[in-house]
Amino acid sequence: MWGCLALIGLAATPSPEAPLAIAVIPSVARGDHGYLNGPEVEVDLRRAIAERPTLSANPPAGNALREKIASCGASVPCMAAGLSEEGYALGLRVAVDQRFSPPVFTAQLIEVDRSRVLREVIGDALSGDNLRAEIQNRVAALLEATGHPRLARVVVEVDPESAHVSVTPQPEHRGENHVFWLPEGDHTVEAESGAGRARTTIHAVPGRESVVRLALDTEATSVSPWMWGTIGVAVLGGAACIIAIAASSGVDCYCLATPGQTCPPCP
Repeated sequence: MWGCLALIGLAATPSPEAPLAIAVIPSVARGDHGYLNGPEVEVDLRRAIAERPTLSANPPAGNALREKIASCGASVPCMAAGLSEEGYALGLRVAVDQRFSPPVFTAQLIEVDRSRVLREVIGDALSGDNLRAEIQNRVAALLEATGHPRLARVVVEVDPESAHVSVTPQPEHRGENHVFWLPEGDHTVEAESGAGRARTTIHAVPGRESVVRLALDTEATSVSPWMWGTIGVAVLGGAACIIAIAASSGVDCYCLATPGQTCPPCP
């Protein structure tokens, strides 16, 4: 895929937004119809939250809070009070009972400020074919329905570091140090510093992380005809989400050239 250099307008990007602190409280009963345990479920829940920039599961809920939530029974005000004392804005309570056939799944997303349940699934039956995948999918649907979408995380590394970086269409969320959270689809990444400009296109896939590296020629009075943007991809649980031309060295690259020019082989 070839990107062409052009004089571009720099679109404004949102300021970094602080995620909501969410406590993850799993409760898993083992039985003859499943062998999941609490730590496995918690790992999956925390992974689902990490893919959503509006939420943060750090720090993890401590034992005292877990015991407090368990002692509350079905009392939402009691649970909200315990979560508030620990500084959480939300609580995700998930229970899986494998003593039944099929196993039973319950989930509640609790809003602390208003002491209410934002959304819940009570006594839902699981098929048992792949319990971990089913739980992940149902929790993901719950989070999506309450305004916490699963996005792709894109980190742009640019030389010089002071270059202005923007993404089009405008990202839904922006973190610090050129970190962008993008919905699925094609996005243009642009960088500018003095006379140096570069742009390239990436394909964002929710749940995956990509690193885009762009080097700008800031010494020349005009844009250098050849600039290589090396792309490294870190994948969260899947195949790489950016497809580029494979260089002989094994490093993927984009050739950023002005229209009409022929690109040389990748280095």
